Amino acid sequence: MTCFWNAILKKVRHEDLRSMMGVSQFTPNGLVQAMKHSNVKTVGVTWQGSVVKEQQLDENIQWIKEHGANTIQGGYLCGIADPYLFLLCYKCRIAIRHCYLGNTISYDPPGGARYIVYFSSNHGHID
Repeated sequence: MTCFWNAILKKVRHEDLRSMMGVSQFTPNGLVQAMKHSNVKTVGVTWQGSVVKEQQLDENIQWIKEHGANTIQGGYLCGIADPYLFLLCYKCRIAIRHCYLGNTISYDPPGGARYIVYFSSNHGHID
């Protein structure tokens, strides 16, 4: 169950993943490894229109650092304030709209977005 990673690979421009995140293998494992390698503090990203506190930024870095990349085949429980979506928004300079059970969660990069990526999910699947 790699739907989270497959959704990113499907919806984000591959050139952006390559040049801004360092993805060289466009597979779920390749994406996770690249994201873990490019893990940085996502200063200036807004979530739901608000700047995120320093503690959340630090926790996001730690979460990605500690996430077991070898566990992705068992699924990934994307959160409503997901560290990987913060990182994706920041590094690729894209806005993300994640519709979770009919509620839209917004991530916006500092300085404005180059484009918007839309995800939709329920309790067990994201696309």
